[in-house]
Amino acid sequence: MAQNRPMPDTDCADHYLKQELDALFRQDDILALLDDGILDGIWYWDLQNPEHEYMSPGFWRTFGFDPSLKSHLASEWQNLIFPEDGVAAAATAKSHMANPEFPYDQVVRYSTASGAPITIRCRGKAFWKDGAPHRMLGIHTVVADHKRTAVERQVEQMIQSATSAIISWTEETGIETWNNGATQMYGTGFAQAHGRPIFETTSAVLPEPWADIQRVIKETGEWNGIIPHEFPDGRQLITMSRIMAAPMEDGRQLYLKTSRDDTERQSLAQRNELLLREMKHRVQNLFAIVQAIIRVSARKSPEAMDYATDLQARMGALAAAHTASLALDAVGPVDLRDLVSTILEPHRHTGDDLKVEGPELLLSVERLTSVGLILHELATNSVKHGSWSLPGHPVHLDWCIEVTEDHKDLLRIVWREALEADRLIAAETGLAEAPGFGSDLIRNSARQLGGTFARTFEKDIMCSMLAFPI
Repeated sequence: MAQNRPMPDTDCADHYLKQELDALFRQDDILALLDDGILDGIWYWDLQNPEHEYMSPGFWRTFGFDPSLKSHLASEWQNLIFPEDGVAAAATAKSHMANPEFPYDQVVRYSTASGAPITIRCRGKAFWKDGAPHRMLGIHTVVADHKRTAVERQVEQMIQSATSAIISWTEETGIETWNNGATQMYGTGFAQAHGRPIFETTSAVLPEPWADIQRVIKETGEWNGIIPHEFPDGRQLITMSRIMAAPMEDGRQLYLKTSRDDTERQSLAQRNELLLREMKHRVQNLFAIVQAIIRVSARKSPEAMDYATDLQARMGALAAAHTASLALDAVGPVDLRDLVSTILEPHRHTGDDLKVEGPELLLSVERLTSVGLILHELATNSVKHGSWSLPGHPVHLDWCIEVTEDHKDLLRIVWREALEADRLIAAETGLAEAPGFGSDLIRNSARQLGGTFARTFEKDIMCSMLAFPI
């Protein structure tokens, strides 16, 4: 009948099995056993109380665990051994205990802290007392081609402690590794995730087909993007994820995904987008109200009709420029080419009536309205008197960056277009009408940019030049 002992304090530094093991180490036959192999862990088992088993610190470090967090209980390693290997090991141990001449020498597989499999050669010897197996001493040796260095073990511990989710998988075998960050993020432990399809396990809603993501990985080496997750219990998660892949020796493709929780930032971005839309709507309404006031006031003062009409047109130009700038959802620098497209598109007639050339250039948000207003005024004038009033005469718009004598960057934007014959004759003979409100508006906007605006005439072409520091 098995002898029962009280459950010891498994956290005690002076564990009774460790004390017995220390005594055994002084025996010649035990030392010979230890000398026979390169050890990756030692275990000493109380066969009378099978749940009690002392595992050395190296035993747990081999599997990537912190020894201080482990108890000296057999159930600790029984949860890690592959089930079929556990059955085989138990059968070999039973044969050894029935016949000491039958060696306990078994190769088994365990799951490490990261979920990766590791192959161990486990050898042991039972010690008898009163005609029955009493204790069993054993050693672990990692199979040579799976041997991990101290650095690799440290890296694995760092992966486990990372707050980001780190997961690897193959399409044939499902999830292979699953760190603690993944457990915290997705609410599923390694035991439940191992071997399952990755996107089903994480309740992922891919932003594009998996085949397209694979194609990007093949072409560029990685895929980066936002992945929403919708869990059966209603919980929602948004992650910023990166997926990479590498071929394995057996022909399978191993995928590695790192993800961080981006839910809060994405929610804030959505709220900001709603606020921006509301601001656009209010700005448009405000300009509409001002224009309506101008119209109503002009009806009561017929002598001011021409002035009111002109003012209303300029107010419309300002509204269009401001609204067009907001249409870019600008919360940071905006590409000048995007601004040009947004401002000028409503005025164009054909796809080839505008020729644009210039380097990629980002404009700060505070410059958008002034530049947009100038472009809008130039476009309006072109529709009335310039290239866009003359079939087959495109507008040429280009820009460049020049370095001034005091080593500052100057942006020069040049607008070239043909003029109607009467306008060209007036300009060439010096009979052009005095600068109007539109010209004043352009020059005032240029001054707000800290720059200048000028016009020159070459044959039948008018050249408008805006220059300001950036």
